[in-house]
Amino acid sequence: MVKIKIVREWYEILRRIAQNRKISISEIIIEIMTKEEECLNLPFVSSTSFKEINVSINNKYSKAEIEDKIRYFLFCR
Repeated sequence: MVKIKIVREWYEILRRIAQNRKISISEIIIEIMTKEEECLNLPFVSSTSFKEINVSINNKYSKAEIEDKIRYFLFCR
């Protein structure tokens, strides 16, 4: 299990996506890490605060890699 810190607004977007797909936040992050091509192309949301979450993912990804993948998934950046 890895503890990561993500932008609260990004967390809310991921939470909503996870609710719609009826899966957990951890599962949506695992999907993001394994599906490299998927991208939502949302308008960029700047940070106001951060949320710390635990992700059930093996340690082959660093915290920075997970954050970069989430950013790419949401904003295609």
